[in-house]
Amino acid sequence: MIGSVGWRGRQPHSSIRAPSQDTSEPVETTIEPDDLRAMSPRMTSEDVEALEREMHTELRRHAKALQDSLLLIFNRVEAVKQGHEKLDCSNKLLQKYIGDLTSKR
Repeated sequence: MIGSVGWRGRQPHSSIRAPSQDTSEPVETTIEPDDLRAMSPRMTSEDVEALEREMHTELRRHAKALQDSLLLIFNRVEAVKQGHEKLDCSNKLLQKYIGDLTSKR
């Protein structure tokens, strides 16, 4: 093709270049209070402390619930152990009784 220039031979168009700006001084921007940009997701130190207290309280409540649950499980295990010991003693007594009955014949 005559007259065509490849990608490597193209020169950037001057309107595409970004003009250089002096960034040494901050640009003042006025943002209205109802503007979405004014609603920062950052929390104040008071908000952080309140959240920390709330989390601490919730953590204590959860730990207490877990301790109570563990105590219930422990008490249930102890009750089952005692029941097992009673049944084991009864079983041994019955085995001895059956053994005595069968040996007398």
